[in-house]
Amino acid sequence: YQGKFIFQMNVNEDTFDLLVPKFVLQPLVENSVIHGLNSRNKTITIKLTSVISGEELVISICDDGPGFEPDKLNRYLDGDSEVFAEEKIGIKNVHRRIKMKFGDEYGLRYYKTDGEFIAQTRMPVKREA
Repeated sequence: YQGKFIFQMNVNEDTFDLLVPKFVLQPLVENSVIHGLNSRNKTITIKLTSVISGEELVISICDDGPGFEPDKLNRYLDGDSEVFAEEKIGIKNVHRRIKMKFGDEYGLRYYKTDGEFIAQTRMPVKREA
């Protein structure tokens, strides 16, 4: 994928020592690369950001690729298995692992704004021991 995407990170220093389960971010960045490049011949920009919002760690993976319908992805994550013909193992795994580790109020959600497709995780602020 050399030359096909630009990767930018805006990671708040306050989040450096917070607990994030393994393999939460990799599938989301990989989805941006794979699905963002599938339908385009031009370079895409992928941005990873992390911030503390209240008592939550919010990590977002944004890209300027075509994205998908966030409502369908969110319904799928909420248990509507009929949204897609085939299972989306990576995102379901990320969502379940966050919920199992931290509780049902946390997890993965999708959003779309003008020009950006966003995968966003929410977890409690927990420092690594």
